[in-house]
Amino acid sequence: MRYKFTSSLTEKEIIETLQNEFQFPFEVTGLEDFNWEEYYVFGPGDAEDYKKLKNIQPSYKDTFMVLDIKNGFNSEWVIDSKDFLAHVKRKSDDKKFYLGLSEIKALDKNSNNQQLLDDYTEWFYNNL
Repeated sequence: MRYKFTSSLTEKEIIETLQNEFQFPFEVTGLEDFNWEEYYVFGPGDAEDYKKLKNIQPSYKDTFMVLDIKNGFNSEWVIDSKDFLAHVKRKSDDKKFYLGLSEIKALDKNSNNQQLLDDYTEWFYNNL
């Protein structure tokens, strides 16, 4: 099922759709490396430092459970402050973070949750 997010929808309407249509909780991982990881993944960052930081910071390779969707505040883990936030819990240690909704993907690629994430991400990047 495709979700139709249009530029005429308000933030409130979009967040309500997301909260009503997602089947919580669901597993996700990073779509690509998170902003803080670029220095280590593509740059000159030290591998040992990266390993230590991944214990206290979210990594795109981690598996998370999405608990809820929020908006109206910023998170240090989000690239664009206009992005809605996924309140997630890392499965390996139960640490909680707020990640950009457009920066994650569902592990079940054939789920309605993944389709909703795809459609939201497409809308988000086309309407910045």
